[in-house]
Amino acid sequence: MALGPPVPYISPMSTSETYPYALEIQPCDKRPGQFWWTIRERGRLLERAMSSAPSREEAERSGTKAIARMLEQEHQPRGRGR
Repeated sequence: MALGPPVPYISPMSTSETYPYALEIQPCDKRPGQFWWTIRERGRLLERAMSSAPSREEAERSGTKAIARMLEQEHQPRGRGR
């Protein structure tokens, strides 16, 4: 019985705190039991995991850290360059 392609898990990271970023966790098709994360901004791909994680939870932690880094960069003052 074919189940079809896996449906991505969209983490609760798409809350007002992380808006407009959404974190998707998907099973790795090349490594069974491994997971990838993807960060999207209003549906547009921004960043993907460079390597797979051994569990959905670890992939979510890694993706969450990437979103935190992106949010931190957004709030950094932008200088005029020297």
